[in-house]
Amino acid sequence: MPVVGDRAFPTFGQADGIVSLLFTGGYSALTWVPFVIAGMAVARCDLVATAVRIRLALTGYGRATGIARRVQ
Repeated sequence: MPVVGDRAFPTFGQADGIVSLLFTGGYSALTWVPFVIAGMAVARCDLVATAVRIRLALTGYGRATGIARRVQ
C-alpha cells in the first residue's frame, strides 16, 4: 500500500480502492459524474441561439427553486 506522509492509500487492485474511488472518497465518481455528464450535454447545445440560453436559464432557475423549497 503506497504511503504519502502519514496516510496510506489503497491501490486500485484492492477492493477498498475501488469502493473509495466510486462511492466513498472525497471526489467519488458517484457524486461528480452526473455533473460532468450534465456539462457535456449543455456543451452540445447551440449556445448561440437565444432560445436555448433562455431555456437553460429557466430550467436552472426552476430546479434551484424546487430544491430550495424541498430543503425548507
